[in-house]
Parts: sequence; structure tokens; C-alpha cells
Amino acid sequence: MAILESIDHPGQSQVLATRHLVGRSKVCMTSIDDRQISGEHAVLEWKGNCWELRDLGSRNGTFVDGKQLEPNKPTLCAVEDTLQLGDHVFHVMLVGIDERTRRERQRTQRLDEPLLPREEFEILGEIGRGATGRVYAAHQKLLRRNVAIKVLRTEVDPDAESQARFVREGRVACMIDSPHVVEVFDLRLVGDRVYLVMELVNGVSAKDRVYGGPLPVPEALKVAEDVAFALEAAHRVGVVHRDIKPANILITPQGDAKLSDFGIAKELDSLESLTSTGEGLGTLAYVSPEQATEAKTVDRRTDLYSLGA
Repeated sequence: MAILESIDHPGQSQVLATRHLVGRSKVCMTSIDDRQISGEHAVLEWKGNCWELRDLGSRNGTFVDGKQLEPNKPTLCAVEDTLQLGDHVFHVMLVGIDERTRRERQRTQRLDEPLLPREEFEILGEIGRGATGRVYAAHQKLLRRNVAIKVLRTEVDPDAESQARFVREGRVACMIDSPHVVEVFDLRLVGDRVYLVMELVNGVSAKDRVYGGPLPVPEALKVAEDVAFALEAAHRVGVVHRDIKPANILITPQGDAKLSDFGIAKELDSLESLTSTGEGLGTLAYVSPEQATEAKTVDRRTDLYSLGA
């Protein structure tokens, strides 16, 4: 297990997620209230056998052992390297899972960490969050594979409609057979909580990938082609995504793209609807004009518009 330990405040440390954002924003796993630090300042990513550190175009830079990183260029981060953001200094440490560590993890774990059977899943860390949900990396012990677990955030106090959307997200994603769609393995109900057990994608979102500027044309064309294949598979079974945007496209180290997050998807042949007449849904920068005003009646063409946008 790896931790990010503060040198300025000995004893203060945090377990690293496989993709660990550091910055001033509250959405960061390590959130630092310091005006010298950008909202999303830097990211640490586990690549299977090493950690990579990337400055996300921060205003004041990220330093490793006193050397400033080139923005958006991944740099190998060795254990005990000194990381500096503003006036805050950290290093990455590897620790064993001893009893002290177990107690510390239990003390600091978030209230909404999935309460799944611990004999089946080991939660490795938080890897992402949005307005209503969190995503965790986990190890599924019996099948000996790593997975992603998505859960509604408890502080949002999800209502029945939010829960219904979440269940539909899992059901709709399971209908689609494509290597370019993040696979949903299972939908779990534990108490009054619903969880999605999904494929864990080793990569970054297209949103993160373009922080340093536009993608090279060949790479952009490859991403567009992969997402088009994903949409073809979805449309074939009557599913309209309705939220195509860079944050919902994951890019692997090999350059393959996978479409995720079917939370507001629509089934064309279903009479069930969670959208009211006259209601718009989606992300304004990418949504089609008709979806912005009447999301309930849109068809496959709205996804193609968003892909082009």
C-alpha cells in the first residue's frame, strides 16, 4: 500500500488511490486550502508497477526533489521522492498492512466507502468522484481481479429518483456488448445502498488528457472512432447515452477509448422514463439543441451531435 505523507506535518498521511488528485478543489482526494495551489494541481497515477506524477497545468508548478515538472508530462515518482506544491511538501511511502495501518484506515475511511462483504472485496482506494457519486478501486478476491465500484454519495441523500437512475445505469450498460464501453459486471444491493461493480480501466479521461492542449489529430481520430463504435453498439440495442463528453470517455495507455456513465441514458423502446416533458438533460457545452429543451424525445442523433461537439 502507498501513502502520501506530509513532511511539514509528521504523522499526517493519506492512502493513495490508483488515480489520486491533489489540489485546492474539494473534489481532490488530497484537498489543500492554499491559494498558491490550483484547483486540480497535480495527479499521481499507479501504472501497475510504478507511480507517475503529472502537473495538470498548475499556476505555480509542481516540484520533485526541487526540479519543476513540465506541465502535463508524466514523470516517474520514486518512493521517498520529495513532492512540493506551493509551500506544502510530501513524499510517497510504501507501508505494510500491519495492525496500526488497519486501524488508521478504519479511522480515516470515508463514511460512504462501500459496505460490501470484506471476504469478497478489498477496497483499494477512491479513484474518482462526481456531483452525486464516488468510484473506488477494489480487489475481488475470489475472482482474483481488480474492479471499480461506483456508489451514490451519502452526503447527497439520494432520493428515489436518483436511486432509480443509478439502477438503470447498471441495467442499461449491461445491455451493450462492446469493447469500447466500460463493462458492468454486477449490481449489488446492500441494506438501502446500491452499488455498481464495473471494469477497472487503467487510463485517464479525455478531459484530463486534453489539459495540456488539443489531442494530436491521429489520436483524436482514434478516440472518435472508438466512441463511434461504442455508440453504434448502444444504438443497436436501443440505448441513447445523452451525456457524451470528455469526462465520460476513458483512454487507456494503449490509446483505446471506452465510453462510461450511462446515468441519464434513454431506452428508445421502453415506456419507463425518468425525464419530464419539457426537461433538458446533459452537459450544456456538448448537448444538442433539441436535448437542451426536450430530452425526453431525443433519439440516436443527439449522441452524434455531442460526439462532434
